[in-house]
Amino acid sequence: MKTKIELTRKHIQHNNDNNKLTRGRKMKYFSIIFTVMVAALIGRATEPQTSWFYDQSTQQSFYLFDAISIDGLVVEGDGSGEGDGECYTSGTCDVVGAFRKGVCDDPGYQNSQQLCEIFSVWNTDEEICIGWRYADSNGATTVPLMGKEGAEGDNTFTYANPGESAYLKIYDSSNGSILDLSSSAELPGWELNAIFTIAGTSAANNTFGCTDQDACNYDAGATGDDGSCLSDDCAGDCGGSAEVDDCGVCNGGNANMDCAGECDGDATTDCCNGCQSPDACLQDDECGECGGDDSSCTGCTNSDADNYDNGNSIDDGSCEYTVPGATNLSAEAGPARVLLSWDAPADDFSSSAGYTYDIYMDGAYAKSSNGTDTQVAGLDQEEVCFTVLAIHNAYGASDDYSNAACATPEESTGGPCWRIQLTADLLGYGQFPVTDDQNWLGTADDATWGYDETHDIIEPIHPQGNWVSLYFPHDEWSGNAFGDVNFTEDIVNSNHYFHLHNLTRWDFEVVSNMPGPASVTFDWEDPQGEDIDGDGVGDGDGCGMQPEYRFYVLTDLTDDNIDDPHYY
Repeated sequence: MKTKIELTRKHIQHNNDNNKLTRGRKMKYFSIIFTVMVAALIGRATEPQTSWFYDQSTQQSFYLFDAISIDGLVVEGDGSGEGDGECYTSGTCDVVGAFRKGVCDDPGYQNSQQLCEIFSVWNTDEEICIGWRYADSNGATTVPLMGKEGAEGDNTFTYANPGESAYLKIYDSSNGSILDLSSSAELPGWELNAIFTIAGTSAANNTFGCTDQDACNYDAGATGDDGSCLSDDCAGDCGGSAEVDDCGVCNGGNANMDCAGECDGDATTDCCNGCQSPDACLQDDECGECGGDDSSCTGCTNSDADNYDNGNSIDDGSCEYTVPGATNLSAEAGPARVLLSWDAPADDFSSSAGYTYDIYMDGAYAKSSNGTDTQVAGLDQEEVCFTVLAIHNAYGASDDYSNAACATPEESTGGPCWRIQLTADLLGYGQFPVTDDQNWLGTADDATWGYDETHDIIEPIHPQGNWVSLYFPHDEWSGNAFGDVNFTEDIVNSNHYFHLHNLTRWDFEVVSNMPGPASVTFDWEDPQGEDIDGDGVGDGDGCGMQPEYRFYVLTDLTDDNIDDPHYY
């Protein structure tokens, strides 16, 4: 079991700072060097858990680690070597190993990678252990680094060259895994009889997963087992819960067994009168009555209804509702129109279906609205009276109409409320400019959604020579006095409520008898909103352009309009 590292600043003065290497402590660690070197004269040191081994060399250097952790926990061990502590026989200690790679094909250059790569081949296929040590839980784990000595054929001949840094591995005894050990500081190159202190905490981490090769979710890349290993169930699902039941069926759940314990028997426990054969079996009805007919719990189940019964669970469509009416209806006169507003019914229904409102003018149905305001347009200058009927979208109409509200529409201006001028410009063949600026779309009080002789102006015949023409096509208006279908002005009704809640679309086309780049310019004109007397307030009748309106322009560019049959 490992313990958590306390990451506090060590009370050691280093040569540079607490995150860098400290060198030159040869006198202080002389006893460590002496002990290791004396032991080193014996021969080969082999670690039984990892099979790491190195032959002793008289050329030695050392890495001394302040602290080492595995998976954030302090390493386990007593810091001993071969045969001089309990770690060697217990198999419960972590092991730190130092390694190098590099064997020159020409032994004469073994002491210099640079020269070997020039005159021979430097082979890095073999991993060479040059020292190991059991980790020290108390810190100061000291790993020996055997240096090169001897002749070709000696293991020590391929050990560390001066200035060459080792790389480190650690054996995690808790998980039986060998991991790369990341040094907390850059490891210095080998130097005879030098002790290099590696300040800070050097760390290694396992990759956890299932390490059982027989498991269906075995993870070949895992170094530590996290207890997640699974096996196939009887259905072949990895980690599944299917089991063979008492009737020999995989994941059957004894479904083939009747209530008498007989596989494939016909006795059943879904009878409310006990385990019975099919002929004697009775069922609970939807109300929970054995052999009942559902009548004891059938009725209205909606808590919004007047006749709701919380004991009912089956709705028979008998619910009755009292729907409140709209209130506070007001009527405001406008040009050839009346603007209406009212308060929604005050209810405590749980339903969120909402309301629709039918508008009645002088007792006759006029229109419907989904909101609590609307306007009725196209009216003469005679008083009209309105009522509103609230209709709940789930529970039906109210029994009560709103209060009556009356108003006398103002006289229509006859002119447009607002217009947008469309100007088409084209540079024919890149050098002949032509323009058509006599085109308008807009709204008016007395306009309709169809053809209006006083507002919708027919497109004139294009001039001789070079021309460009913008027009509003209306094939459905061919019944006008001129039988034409193209218009230079297209005016619709100024119903403010409609424009706020619906999409109004004007289609226009631009054609020319010349190819060339073309553009359309839009200029807003608001005659009913003009400030005639200069007091900063528009002097029109209020039907002008509204700030809530949004306009979008969509284009469908083609190059064949010159063949449009509307032109002759």
